[in-house]
Amino acid sequence: DLRLRTKLTASFILVVLIPVLITGAVRTEEVRQMAIDDAVAEANDNVLRVKQRSAEVLDVAIDVSFRILFDDRLEQLVNGQYESTYDYVTAFRPYQAFTEYSRYYSEIDEIRFYIDNPTMINNWSIVHVDSATAELDWFHQAEKREGLIGWHRVVDAQRKIASRLSLVRRVDFPAYSSYGILTIDINSAELNTILAQETFETMIVDENNIIVAANRTGRIGRELGEIDMRPRHGDEEG
Repeated sequence: DLRLRTKLTASFILVVLIPVLITGAVRTEEVRQMAIDDAVAEANDNVLRVKQRSAEVLDVAIDVSFRILFDDRLEQLVNGQYESTYDYVTAFRPYQAFTEYSRYYSEIDEIRFYIDNPTMINNWSIVHVDSATAELDWFHQAEKREGLIGWHRVVDAQRKIASRLSLVRRVDFPAYSSYGILTIDINSAELNTILAQETFETMIVDENNIIVAANRTGRIGRELGEIDMRPRHGDEEG
């Protein structure tokens, strides 16, 4: 009887229990892999959707930058030599292109043009390049690119606004042997609205991997490499 019981037990283990355990483990791994694949596919779809919608916003700034690139009125204005503040104000007042672009396109927050012309006075649109601005990293990179578009988190000595993504490009004036740096600030609300609809943590970074928009507001302004991607309670505020 003992032998028979042992044989039956051994047979049960070999014929039933072990195959069931193996089958269960294989099935569990298959289900786990399916869940991972579904999550990856959903994340890829989310990234593609964010990329497409963000591109629609950024394309507006790109289009405006090309219009400014070939703006003869701006070329004459920023290269003029002014003997007095009155002369400059008189020349500048009719030029409303930057204001009109910002008014007509909700994707654009603010437009600025930096140029080394000491006869001009600074205003919120056209700025004489001072020594502090000339030393900024985004300014240097724009000079080196010679007209190619870059995307940066722009901060200057006057505004000290650090959380907006800006299109930055150099604009050359061969007739005057001069150039200036154009910045077009993207409306952060437009980008944050896009990201707020995503269930996965989603961020937009500039060329230096600085986070300029995110659906977790505590990330904005930080470097991507500093971020601990593990979810933590209270990070939304932090």
